[in-house]
Amino acid sequence: MPVYKYPNPLTGYDTSKIDAIKALLAGPALGWMSEENDKLLSDLQANILKHHNKRHSEYHFIQFKEGEAPAAKEWLTRFAEKITSAKTQLVNGSRDKSPVISIGLTYAGYRYLGIPDSVIPDSHAFRMGLTNRVRLDQNKVETQLAGIPQVHVILLYACDEPPGKKANIQLDLHQKQLMGDLNKFGKRFYLSMGTKENPLHEDYHFEEGISNPVFFPDASLGKDRKAYKKTDVAPLDLVLILDKGGNQKFSCGSFGAFMKLRINDKAIKALESEIKTKAQAGSMNVGSDFIRAALVGRFTDGTPFSLSDTPRANPTNHFDYNEVIRLKNVRAAETDEEGVRCPFYAHIRKANPRTPETRSVRIARRGVFYNEDGKEKGLLFLSFQRSLGDQFEVILNNWMLNRYTHLLDKDEKGEPKNVDAGKDILFSTAGDTYQFSTAWNEHQNARQAKSFKITVPETIVDFLGGIYFFTPSISFFRKLAPAKTNRAAASPPGSVPFLPGTEIFLKQDQNPGHMPHQRAPESPAMLYFIAGTEVQLQPSEK
Repeated sequence: MPVYKYPNPLTGYDTSKIDAIKALLAGPALGWMSEENDKLLSDLQANILKHHNKRHSEYHFIQFKEGEAPAAKEWLTRFAEKITSAKTQLVNGSRDKSPVISIGLTYAGYRYLGIPDSVIPDSHAFRMGLTNRVRLDQNKVETQLAGIPQVHVILLYACDEPPGKKANIQLDLHQKQLMGDLNKFGKRFYLSMGTKENPLHEDYHFEEGISNPVFFPDASLGKDRKAYKKTDVAPLDLVLILDKGGNQKFSCGSFGAFMKLRINDKAIKALESEIKTKAQAGSMNVGSDFIRAALVGRFTDGTPFSLSDTPRANPTNHFDYNEVIRLKNVRAAETDEEGVRCPFYAHIRKANPRTPETRSVRIARRGVFYNEDGKEKGLLFLSFQRSLGDQFEVILNNWMLNRYTHLLDKDEKGEPKNVDAGKDILFSTAGDTYQFSTAWNEHQNARQAKSFKITVPETIVDFLGGIYFFTPSISFFRKLAPAKTNRAAASPPGSVPFLPGTEIFLKQDQNPGHMPHQRAPESPAMLYFIAGTEVQLQPSEK
């Protein structure tokens, strides 16, 4: 149970709401039916804690016209009626065939709507924007996503479309009307269509989402149910933070990062061919499965390359590059700390070093593929995290795009060892060089004898633009434009109806008339309201 603190005796400021949320988010995400989690999940948007897993999805990038903030607020409030909650997603699971809808706001969106600065999520990275923060090659950006005007809203609509029915996802009548209304005060200037189906060459259909953090596994249904250890379950504060604009006791949201990444599977094939040619020239045998596993860090069936040099249908997430591996009749290395099995430049090793210190840097990936008539294909990357600067940017800038890999071992000066093995090979550019070894789990002298230099012939992944946003609580949108009421007819003069979903907690004051700092800890008495809520009390008739 969360620990509730009394008002600060010096300032009179009550921290119970913040303390309760921090306590709830700090532990493993278990017990989704508890009272606290039920309230949190009911006000939290879907797709953050669990991938929507729909066959098709749309990302709508929206900009509102200047001076139309009141109309935009009303539109968002009406659209919010259709937002899918995390609770609905967990309760219904894969059985739910209804669409998943979520809405995110950019920093420009918050400012446009006139949200007070104290309520806007506090993040320097969020306010600067993705393209000003990441180290991806801006010169290679080619789609209009890179040059889009200021985005205010990113809207996700995901659904399961009947087999055989082609492209455009049809919104239901209510949503069609809302999108039509948008033309009066805004415009949708970019639309990205996503698909669950992998459009890459079948050789590169890797198992998806194995290393994603696990939240609320006790909500899984039927054949999807798995046995998890408590230590396997991630804390909610890996992706959730308090939403200061929310209207509930446990209102939370999450920072989102969206990127459009074009993937050139022909370039991977060309690199694979070069490796085979050089291996044969050196009288070394190497198979295609081995090469792909060395580049990605897993075999296509999910078997980690650090655990096996052949696919074993073992899509486990239980490894950390420090397992003791010994093979019969082979002088095997004890751990993979020195990269004797999985190369340091392998994609999943670069993106997640799997050390105790890096567990809190993990992110929740919710991306989908895209396929534009076979002419262009790739990934609509989407991730959720508690902090853009301390998680997403650390993974991308400091790990994946960094030539150096930090080891656990220390040098003679007590500093961490660094290995210059190259950046994530999937995010390499044409001309980058790497050392490829056909030896697996052998000591360095044997590896050197069976290794050779390779040069990346073509860029594998191109960055085509991206955006940072925040996914607020559902109650945030509900109070943007409260319903208009006839106050004189609806209630006696002087009274104002509360906004839908507002929670009010009354504590009886045993010592009325004193100042907040004089309150006795054993008898706290205050009427606590969330910032932005307006309340007038109607005099009693008695």
